[in-house]
Amino acid sequence: MIRRILEKRLSELFIHRTMVSLCAAIGLIWAGHSQADMDWRATLNDPEASIENRVAAAFEGMAKDDCFDGGEDTADCPRRRFTLSPSHADSDLIGRESVLIVDVLPPAVEYLRYRNRILGAYQVTPDHSIAELPIVFDLPETSGEIITGLASSMPIPSEALAVLLPEMNRRYGDHIPVASAHGTAVFSIFADLAPGQPIVLLDNNLLTFNQSDKQLFCSIPDHPERLVVLRQRAQRFAEELRDLMTEHNVRYVNASFGYTIETVRGPWQSVCGTEVPPTHVLRSILETYRPIFEALFSTPGVITAHAALASPNDLDAPFDQPGSEFPNRLRVGSLGHNDANIPATGTGAAPTNWNPVPPDPNDSDIWVNAGCTALGECRVIRPLSLSTRYGMGRSVFPLPQSSFVTPIALAQIIDLRNRRPFRDRQFDDSLIDDLIIALTGACTDTCRHFDPLLHGQAERFRNDFKPERELAGLWYDPQRNGHGLEIQRFGAAHAGLLYTFGDDGKPEWLWLDMERYGGTLYGSFVHIRNDGTAVDLVPTEEPVGQFTITFEANEYAAACPDASGPRAAFNWSIGNETGIWCLQPLLVNGSQSLPNANGLWWNGAEDSGWGFGRYANEVTEFRVIYTYDEDGSPIWVFGQTALGQDQFDLLYPGGYCRTCSSMPLTLQSAGAFEGAVDSPSNTPSSDVSIWLDHWQRIGIRPERLSD
Repeated sequence: MIRRILEKRLSELFIHRTMVSLCAAIGLIWAGHSQADMDWRATLNDPEASIENRVAAAFEGMAKDDCFDGGEDTADCPRRRFTLSPSHADSDLIGRESVLIVDVLPPAVEYLRYRNRILGAYQVTPDHSIAELPIVFDLPETSGEIITGLASSMPIPSEALAVLLPEMNRRYGDHIPVASAHGTAVFSIFADLAPGQPIVLLDNNLLTFNQSDKQLFCSIPDHPERLVVLRQRAQRFAEELRDLMTEHNVRYVNASFGYTIETVRGPWQSVCGTEVPPTHVLRSILETYRPIFEALFSTPGVITAHAALASPNDLDAPFDQPGSEFPNRLRVGSLGHNDANIPATGTGAAPTNWNPVPPDPNDSDIWVNAGCTALGECRVIRPLSLSTRYGMGRSVFPLPQSSFVTPIALAQIIDLRNRRPFRDRQFDDSLIDDLIIALTGACTDTCRHFDPLLHGQAERFRNDFKPERELAGLWYDPQRNGHGLEIQRFGAAHAGLLYTFGDDGKPEWLWLDMERYGGTLYGSFVHIRNDGTAVDLVPTEEPVGQFTITFEANEYAAACPDASGPRAAFNWSIGNETGIWCLQPLLVNGSQSLPNANGLWWNGAEDSGWGFGRYANEVTEFRVIYTYDEDGSPIWVFGQTALGQDQFDLLYPGGYCRTCSSMPLTLQSAGAFEGAVDSPSNTPSSDVSIWLDHWQRIGIRPERLSD
């Protein structure tokens, strides 16, 4: 998703393919013009605009909609048809590992808010085929534009839009249909939990025989041979379900439903109007559904999270029992506990005050805590919640049932998949086995009871790590003086550089082509050469290694056993070299940076491929120039002076290799930097000049690149 945005901005703003991540930053800064300069619709639909600006644009749109502002007669007010179709899905999501939600999923306006992630919506037909499910709404024009405009390739958490709800409801609440169903709740719980995963919807309302073909269903006691027809129908659905999984690369399924003998017995009298058949007949009808559950639980390379059932009679719930018959299924039970004492790794035995304490532990593979008791009493921190109307805002959902914690468990599996060592592996049955082992094998006893909400393990997008401005700037390992990282924010994305020394002790820098997952930045190092003149840069991309930078306490603890304060673990490999460094912020004179004093600057698209960082506190200003030597290799030089001075003497550092023992740096005069670069408009108030022996820029007006 982030990469697609980077490539889009690349084609518009940048010359060189090597600067993909840098291009994203440029695009995000470019998108930050004032609201007065842009139509509210353009800002609303711009995935690179800040969430704050897009929310402001939505308010502006509503303020201009005089027709829907408390008027009683809205018959002539502008309406428009809004739909959900595969054409709305972001192109970079096509082919990604997708999530299939199988449930009662009637058309809901909420789906429009996430339509960029929904690869398709389908339904079961009366003959047990799979067909497209039309999602079409005629809405007040502005309301529809706001809802669909916030279907963003840069995902927006639903609670970030909660501020819009009162005004949306006041103006449009009576004019927008409301759909409420079991599957709508499941979708609303899951949608924010795995924002990088595309979604496929399958409405199974007609999957049961009593709803799809009442006459055939009711005829079985007198015509048992027709069980073959039921089985054939189930088989048809199973085959088309597997085809659907293949078409959309479905690797995860949320099945918050199940069929037991009550699926057959419960509706019998109201549907058939006859006496309920004997148990053996009911079980024979139930057995004809088997191909469906074989497709859900035994399709190679697909894992299904299944809402578990405590069944007093296993013969009456054959598809809910443990065993090798359904190898790719994770049965998820609900645990109602509003305290916060379940460890992150899970625990084996359940204390007697937890609800429920299952009499038979085999009724479920794992038990997931909803943070609420069965009486609806929920803890304050991270209880089960779901997005509310239009996909805006979140609300506590005090129903600790297996149906509603199953998407939490599935999100936790997806979280594991997106981490090392699993994220680089092929998705097959072996990976599924290892994911389940990793989930349940982290505690001394077999882990069975989990609280992923409490520990942010299934909602990293919403509640875990968030890029903060305080994380931007220079980071270094105090044991590796002279080596470090420049990390900057560009809207919701990150990019940066590794400033370091080569084997010969010469300064060099590598571009960090990075993405973020939760509290971890990861990606590859890009070595950039200037093969042209100082004006006509022609960098070439040479990926030279991989890295992860994690700010999560459970991840950096091993690398930073004695450090305190802000820190991160930097795990890197470059060529044949590897290392793990404990990073800490490098603040000038140990002081926090001044507002607008910490950031990367560049000289525009016509002079791309180089730049400089500026950092200041109350007394000192520090600048690092990232440029090239006479041979075209990337180098860095730096300067430091009193705050408010416009003249910097630049120094060329000599150091030691990344795996060598630490030693003092040598410093040589390298040139000068002249001019002030800080101003409220993010452009210098005067010309800037940089003089190096082999490289110069005279009288330029650089622009701020990072946030």
